[in-house]
Amino acid sequence: MEEVGIFSERNHNIIIIGCGKIVENSHLPTILKSGRAKIIALIDKNTENAFRLKKKYSIDCQIAEDISLIEEKIDVAIIATPNNTHYPIATDCLERNISVLIEKPMCIKSREAIELCSLAKEKKLFISVSYWTRYLENISLMKELLETNYFGKILSYEFEFGTVGGWAPLSGYSINSEQSGGGVLMINGTHIIDRLLYWFGEPDSFEYEDDSHGGVEANCKAKFLYRNGLGEFSGSIFLSKTVSLKNRTILNFETSVCEIKEGQDEPIRVYPKQDKNIQYEISRRYRTKEKVKNPFDVQFDNFIECIEGCAQPTVDGNFAKKSVLLIEKMYNKKKQINEPWIIRI
Repeated sequence: MEEVGIFSERNHNIIIIGCGKIVENSHLPTILKSGRAKIIALIDKNTENAFRLKKKYSIDCQIAEDISLIEEKIDVAIIATPNNTHYPIATDCLERNISVLIEKPMCIKSREAIELCSLAKEKKLFISVSYWTRYLENISLMKELLETNYFGKILSYEFEFGTVGGWAPLSGYSINSEQSGGGVLMINGTHIIDRLLYWFGEPDSFEYEDDSHGGVEANCKAKFLYRNGLGEFSGSIFLSKTVSLKNRTILNFETSVCEIKEGQDEPIRVYPKQDKNIQYEISRRYRTKEKVKNPFDVQFDNFIECIEGCAQPTVDGNFAKKSVLLIEKMYNKKKQINEPWIIRI
């Protein structure tokens, strides 16, 4: 007899909607490695994408262009399609009583995010959103250090992330503003906005500028001001698709300066202010040989536990809609970034 419960194998029927690179490189390997769910269908309007993944991973599943063609019982769906399709596809799934894991961002308009959350509540289903950086140990550890006032009050922070080019989705949606909903802020920055909301809460005010001239932006900058339980402090971000940056967060506290580099196995580096000759690292796995867990594996474990009713999504729809709303406000208050090389007539 097959054991039933959290450790049972292939206990849940999952469909994947969208068969691009994030599914090929992350979601599919994680699901197949876990052995805790059965992929019953790969769905993509371009079925060649789905057939390619089915062959590559030797998956025994149905291939379809649309969810309406799936006859087996569906427990949950992973939605990994262009940003502008998240809302209609997630709505369709929820209406069919299917809980969802949606690739970030949850959607591109705050109205859509609010409606999805209301529908999930009405149907007593859950929405999980794939902000995988939330599953990194250094991110949750810094949250604890902030909440316990470990380094004293925070005074300011700076975040920068820049690469020349970078991730190229199979569909090419990232250079189509109608499909993506924006440029570097929406595509890469949504992870950062989610993280800042998780650490610091919502800002009291902000200034935002980017280099969009009607299309998607390749560079953007923002400054934030906060007044909350953590104190009064400021923050700034710089995101780029044209400039290689240091890809790190610097947090300035009363007693120390902390540095977190982007990466799956990066400790928190601490530079005490009272002695500039001292520096040390903080990690949950300090002096152990334990291998860092892949964040997609941790995310999928949480997803399975949500299906089984023994956990809540680490990033649920109600939290994810905050980043949708903040990014929408930033775009609405956008100023043109300084480009002295451009001659305007």
